[in-house]
Amino acid sequence: MKILKFILVVLVCAGPVCSFAQICDSILTKHDSIKVVRFSIQKIDSTVYPERDEVNMDTSLNYFQHNDPIKKVYFFNANAGNTGLASHNLVFSKSAVTGFSYGIHAFDPYMTAGGDKNFYFSLVPFTDLFYTIGTKKEHIFHVTHLHSIKNKVFLGVNYQIVGAPGRDRFQQAASDHSVSVFSFYRTTNKRYGVYVNYIYNRIKVQENGGLQNDTIYLNYRKGFSTASPSYFLLAGGNKLKESAVVLKQYYSFERDSADRKNDSVPAAKSYNYGRLIHTFSFKKLSQRFTDAELNGGYFPIIPFDTGYCADSVMFYAIENSLEWTNTELRRDNTPRRVRYVAKITHAYTEVHQMNGNYFINVLKPALGLTAMPYRTLAVGVNAEWVLFDIYKNDFLVQASAVQKFEKAGKSFGTIELKGAFSKTRPDWFLEHYYSKYYQWDFDWLKQQIAYVGFNYSYKRLSVGVDYYNLYNHVYMDANARPKQFVGGYIQVFSAYVSKNFVMGKFEIDTKVAYQFNDKNALLRTPQLVAMQSYFFGTHLFKKALFAQLGVDLMYNTRYYADAYNPALRSFYLQNQAQVGNYLFADVFLNFKVKRLRAYVKLCNFLSGVIGYDNFTVPHYPMQDRTFNFGVGWLFHD
Repeated sequence: MKILKFILVVLVCAGPVCSFAQICDSILTKHDSIKVVRFSIQKIDSTVYPERDEVNMDTSLNYFQHNDPIKKVYFFNANAGNTGLASHNLVFSKSAVTGFSYGIHAFDPYMTAGGDKNFYFSLVPFTDLFYTIGTKKEHIFHVTHLHSIKNKVFLGVNYQIVGAPGRDRFQQAASDHSVSVFSFYRTTNKRYGVYVNYIYNRIKVQENGGLQNDTIYLNYRKGFSTASPSYFLLAGGNKLKESAVVLKQYYSFERDSADRKNDSVPAAKSYNYGRLIHTFSFKKLSQRFTDAELNGGYFPIIPFDTGYCADSVMFYAIENSLEWTNTELRRDNTPRRVRYVAKITHAYTEVHQMNGNYFINVLKPALGLTAMPYRTLAVGVNAEWVLFDIYKNDFLVQASAVQKFEKAGKSFGTIELKGAFSKTRPDWFLEHYYSKYYQWDFDWLKQQIAYVGFNYSYKRLSVGVDYYNLYNHVYMDANARPKQFVGGYIQVFSAYVSKNFVMGKFEIDTKVAYQFNDKNALLRTPQLVAMQSYFFGTHLFKKALFAQLGVDLMYNTRYYADAYNPALRSFYLQNQAQVGNYLFADVFLNFKVKRLRAYVKLCNFLSGVIGYDNFTVPHYPMQDRTFNFGVGWLFHD
């Protein structure tokens, strides 16, 4: 409630100020106000020269019916039976982190992660509202508001609420809140700029521990039995709170070309001394699991257990980095042939667990180089490594090459090659953890990850392959405890294709991924995941309304999926139950009238028709047939 009040104050106070904004940019004007500028904290260039990264906000109806925020993170996903609950990606992906990383990510799709997502700003007031409501009062609300002050100060806020009560008596309600407030300022000569971002996330969910017996549940749903299904946890819950502040500022030693018109020194003779960038970040995250009932049949047995559980862990991290680099583009707006970056980062982390406190100090230098041998080819390499403390000698090397195929002004697609090699300590959670039911303190060997990826994209087609080679891999075993595959390799291969077929007013959108690994006892993924959307779109009422009628189909092959442990907020291996081979089907109607978009959707409408075996996580059935209605509205004047 405090966060909501804060946002309302920001919007009310900013409105009068915004009315005095001087719209002086030749591109982003009120006559073309749907265009906004995209930038991220990692790409300072896009804020120095906003006209170079101008984008159109997506106002199409394609996928507008995908209301669950998890779709933006994991298109193919598995979750614990309700919107807002723990989830993971069905397509294998693993990236290394040098230095400290806590390692629990089950609720990441419902949290705002600062520094790794695009932000936007606009020279005119811009607001994007979205609200959806569904069965059992499930609701999702999202608002984005942007505006500028005299084309120098850019302000924005993102706020999202996810409320999903779930089924009656299923103990699976979710209440997730996330807010991101950001601002950017630059001087008139564009030599200095500063970016500030405040982030707050709160995840509060009930945990039922899954069904005690899947067969009893299925027989009850089919009408073969009157015995009601029961769950392991009757009063379990998880609460996560995160707050973060990011400040990034730069100073350019090169003047903008617009300031050189009265300069007596020819621009071609001036040397580009680059740009100095300083970044400060503070992050605090707390996680707490509670359970007021005795559940000896679910958790490990403890003698004389009173039943009450309140496990908590908290850490905060402070980072400062100094970076020297040159701009991506030259003064004539053409890409720079050679770009360099030299960076040094100091990170201080404190971890507070029930058995004590831990203090970590690391220093992390990094170097990077990007070159364009010719106009359509860009190659790059960057490396970082860690000095001092327990993460000493962690390192990561990444390389990429992007080749565009163009002839006579026409594009024939783009090929991208990516590669990475790392040697790092496992996540903190996999080495050190202490709670009522689970305790461990390991000193694992460093893990190695070798990765190679290929992608070809052309118009509505994207096809590619990914290959991982994992050495000394650490995983959660069938006892929900970390274990290392010492001295062994795991090879993971995946191939994917995404294609959108357009035939007049009909469209078919297809996404398919095939996966294989040679150590299926240690790492579980479905062999095939696929999605197809069929939809028909047409204008009605003298083109005053555009309507789109369609169906979404989602499928994955049957496999021994990872189980979920709510006390650890983590997924782990299991060998008792297979899930998959179930067709999830949604039918929807989208429509658009000017800036207003809306949809109605019947989710999982085949539930009961093809059975009730609709699990994506063992012992956590997905929602049955539900109805959703959503509306979105853009304001940009």
